[in-house]
Amino acid sequence: MNGQGKRARGVTLLELMVTLAVLAVLAMIAVPNLSDVMRRHRVGSVTGQLRADLAYARAEAVTRGSFVSICASSTGEACNGSADYATGWIVYSHPAGAAGADQAYDAGKDGFALLRAMDAPTGIAIQATDGDVISYGQQGQLKRNLPGDTYDFRICSRPSGGQPENTTSVPGSVVRITGAGMVMSQAMALGDACL
Repeated sequence: MNGQGKRARGVTLLELMVTLAVLAVLAMIAVPNLSDVMRRHRVGSVTGQLRADLAYARAEAVTRGSFVSICASSTGEACNGSADYATGWIVYSHPAGAAGADQAYDAGKDGFALLRAMDAPTGIAIQATDGDVISYGQQGQLKRNLPGDTYDFRICSRPSGGQPENTTSVPGSVVRITGAGMVMSQAMALGDACL
């Protein structure tokens, strides 16, 4: 037997410091990129949710043979008359008739039914063309008492409650409803305003 013991092998202080320095540099590079990825994901997720609710409203208008409308709502129970959809929105149906398409939701009126309510999304700004109710008619067409061929929503990231941003790393998106009721979306061009 050999009388010499095996020398314990470990990590030297120098090796540990070099490893920590490399990790610190990688973290400094990765954290801002991860933040941008999360903000892009939020913009894409809210864009998809809004598109899905608009498509749902259009399909329900055709199926029910009545008006189905969407409006901004901070309570999930009533329209707030705002163009700021970052507070949330509701989808509801109401009878077609002489009162017109752009009626605000009224739970107490006959024929009004709340179909969906979306809570305020976190870290997102959503600005609509105006604060008027958006309605679909019985053939799935955009019904507006006011003139206009299209209706737009601008969706942008709002980092830490600050101002909405449309940047190259986190582009905003535009959701557009055509007069025929079709819904399209596209990334905002650099320099386009969020509000």
